[in-house]
Amino acid sequence: MLDMIVMIDGFILKETRTRHFTSMKMQHARFDEFENWLRGWENVESADKTSGDTCCQIVYATDNLAELEHFLSQLLQHGTYRLHSSIRRMK
Repeated sequence: MLDMIVMIDGFILKETRTRHFTSMKMQHARFDEFENWLRGWENVESADKTSGDTCCQIVYATDNLAELEHFLSQLLQHGTYRLHSSIRRMK
């Protein structure tokens, strides 16, 4: 068995933390400052500029509600938000 060569063709990492989807409406136009601020948050999985009634979609991944609350309270310095939390991933 030790002489058997195994090649891994691919793998999938499954993230188990809860996703919180935040739609953000900026109260200022300092986008570079805001983007740099977002990069400092380890649990921010992604952030996209969007069209529509909000200008930014942030995905924050955590199971720790105190961490989420802290992030959201700091986010208020940049604008208002709506939060939707994942209950179960379907796909």
